[in-house]
Amino acid sequence: MKKKYTSIDIARLAGVSQSTVSRALSPGNAWRISPGMREKILTLCKKYGYFPKRSGEKIYHKTYKVGFLLGDMGKDLTSTSFSTFLRDLCDFLQTSSYTMTLIRVGSNQQKITSEVKRILKSNIADIYIAGDSILYGQTLELLHAVNTRLIRFTPFNAPVRELQSYHGISHVEYDYIPAYDKAAKIIPEDAYSSMIYLGYGDVTDEVKYDALQKMITRHHVTESKIPYFTQHDPGSVIWDQTYRKNRLLIERIWQEIKGKKYYWVGCLLLAQALSDHMQSLGLVPDQDFFIITYGVFGKINGLSGTSPDPFSVIGYHAGTTAEIMGELAMELLEDPSPHKAMIPVTFQPSAALGGKELKYFI
Repeated sequence: MKKKYTSIDIARLAGVSQSTVSRALSPGNAWRISPGMREKILTLCKKYGYFPKRSGEKIYHKTYKVGFLLGDMGKDLTSTSFSTFLRDLCDFLQTSSYTMTLIRVGSNQQKITSEVKRILKSNIADIYIAGDSILYGQTLELLHAVNTRLIRFTPFNAPVRELQSYHGISHVEYDYIPAYDKAAKIIPEDAYSSMIYLGYGDVTDEVKYDALQKMITRHHVTESKIPYFTQHDPGSVIWDQTYRKNRLLIERIWQEIKGKKYYWVGCLLLAQALSDHMQSLGLVPDQDFFIITYGVFGKINGLSGTSPDPFSVIGYHAGTTAEIMGELAMELLEDPSPHKAMIPVTFQPSAALGGKELKYFI
């Protein structure tokens, strides 16, 4: 008669305790052991036909779930660069037997806490990624208390808030310094006397402008500050802008910003509007004027060719960021202690400054 193997037999063959075998076969506790040991135990279970009654063969197809909390899904997904990053993250996780669920939390701060309570109660995911705007007060306490496998995600160039009371939260940061250092070495020193920063005047512009001034100070490029010009509309935000609005804005403020040769522009849409307006006046990009802007490098489905404008760009690669975020999520399943990951930010100069054409700049 063929021997019927038990968890005790599997534990003996694997050289572990029976409780370790139980954890390996439990979707809620598998993270407590290393992936290598879990794979060894599952292989032995398959070889000797051991299937716990409560789970059957389903234990061999466990897919861990990553929940991405979005404060306002409609606005978040209208960003081509953010959508590309989410797609790349989903693809990366799927290749490692993970799934990702987008979870809408809303943007009303009074309702966010109740939404988070509902999400945690439903046990949607094993790991959560939450935007910085969601992590505050009671909402942060709820997430942190219920699931320490939480990754704090701050959008590119958004101001980073200090969460000193919650050092147990894993997070990602952007490594800006190499990008700005490269920019300082490539942009001619005499350019700073004919430079202006142009943006909408929101908090992200403050972060970018501050980084620019720190670069100048660090490299002793000039003793004076770069002029800072915004549209003076406190209620305006980037995601409410359209290309038409930006062209009208440039036309309205042109007399105040004209005459410069180097324009440091807070976002791609505004940079495109500025470039088109100046070209309509007969000015030649990368010759009569230069634009440095911010963006993301990544391939969009069906896209081919290069950037239509010769911009210099400070940005990160969507695919690289997705891989770093995905690896961080997988590390948390094995070890729930807080982790930090750094996302490399690069400076890609325009052709006139010694760079190459930018493929798939979004």
